[in-house]
Amino acid sequence: MNDAPTRTIHAFHTYGEALREPCAAAFPEREFVVWTREEEFVAGLADVEILLAFRAPRDHWHRARRLRLIQTTGAGVDAVLPAPDLADAVQLANARGIHEPEMSEFVLALILALAKRIPRA
Repeated sequence: MNDAPTRTIHAFHTYGEALREPCAAAFPEREFVVWTREEEFVAGLADVEILLAFRAPRDHWHRARRLRLIQTTGAGVDAVLPAPDLADAVQLANARGIHEPEMSEFVLALILALAKRIPRA
């Protein structure tokens, strides 16, 4: 395998197109390939080295011969695991803590909405 860093990041997400602009702004030196459908994901998986995903289909990891990293967009990796056919060398990373400020504001907003009976209004 070539040890040169990949220039491409693949993303599989229902809202994949919404990821394109912020990712391109954060990593202008990278190319982004975005898939929103499972058929696209399965067809291109053999070329993937870095995958950004929320819930990737689990039944196709045997196709991912070049895969080195799966970055989930959630707080855990339970959307990826169990994955018995995923190579042991693949690193899994999550986004734990990235949404903490927003979640605390959301919870407070819901508490206030219920206390003030906004749903009933």
